[in-house]
Amino acid sequence: MNDTWPTTNMGKNKNGIWVYTIPLPSGTFSYNFEVDVVKKLAPNAITYADSWALEDVAMSQVYVPFDPEYQSDDRSIEMPYKGKDKGTVKYVHFPSVDGREDPLGIYLP
Repeated sequence: MNDTWPTTNMGKNKNGIWVYTIPLPSGTFSYNFEVDVVKKLAPNAITYADSWALEDVAMSQVYVPFDPEYQSDDRSIEMPYKGKDKGTVKYVHFPSVDGREDPLGIYLP
């Protein structure tokens, strides 16, 4: 486990589904799961990296819409894009200063 990231344990609800509830402001949040010390992506979530990068940078994402009754900071600019004209992301590795090969995603329109 990476001690630099906040972590928490989940619990099962009465239906046997693993849950964790936390209040969030609007915006996009990245997360992942660790099951028996193996990193897992949420099966139905948006992700921002291909599976080859799972051990490096892949994260699941959730978007929380703005609700003026409960939130003061409208982060609607971060909402998922629903239009037809989308680019692609090309993933490559590059040498880092410490000699490792780090992943890099490049957005291509």
